[in-house]
Amino acid sequence: MAKRAKQGLWREEDASVSAEEREQVLVIERAFRDDLKLDEGATLTPNRLARVRWPVFMRDLTDVGCTILASGRFNSPSLSHLFIESDGSVSEKGLAALASSKTMFQQVFQLQLDLRHVGARGVRSLCRPDSAFRRVRFLALNGCQVSSTAIRELGAEQSPFRLIQDLSLQQCSIGDAELRAIAFSKSGFRRLWRLNLGLSRVTARGVAAMVSQGSSLAKLEELHIGGTGVD
Repeated sequence: MAKRAKQGLWREEDASVSAEEREQVLVIERAFRDDLKLDEGATLTPNRLARVRWPVFMRDLTDVGCTILASGRFNSPSLSHLFIESDGSVSEKGLAALASSKTMFQQVFQLQLDLRHVGARGVRSLCRPDSAFRRVRFLALNGCQVSSTAIRELGAEQSPFRLIQDLSLQQCSIGDAELRAIAFSKSGFRRLWRLNLGLSRVTARGVAAMVSQGSSLAKLEELHIGGTGVD
């Protein structure tokens, strides 16, 4: 039982643990088992978790689950790709918990967040200078409500994301103002080679301004604008 407690797997009879915490532990366990192709109920030993590297898909997470994941109870030191999908159950509180982790996500290279109803404050909570996501070079914020202020913070000198190479803002409802914040960032996005603005509100004028003289996107090779009405 001590080993189970160390791994963050609580006893069913522990009255101090809420039903949501127990449910979120099961959600996280399922995601890691699926990645490792383990049978349901297989023990997630430290040796097994150390083998996790490729995309781990976390679905049905809540803010409580984000806190549990960030705590390191399921420490996976080689985790390089993390996908989190939620339709309203993850807020800025959960994102802040992930970014503040001291033990997880140190090797995460690709971070994909498909989060409906997360606003600019949630996105900005990821940008803290001591964020756990300092190695991220592929960032997807699909479905998040991203403001020009949040964009500027993503590309700020102290941001962990200023060196990203691939940015996806699909279905983020961004417009030309947010596009200008990317294109004319003073310190960020200079290594960006792929940008996905699909299903956004950008216009032909905004795209033209983005590639004009003075833009910081000199290395951009791929621009995806499907569903925007821009030819």
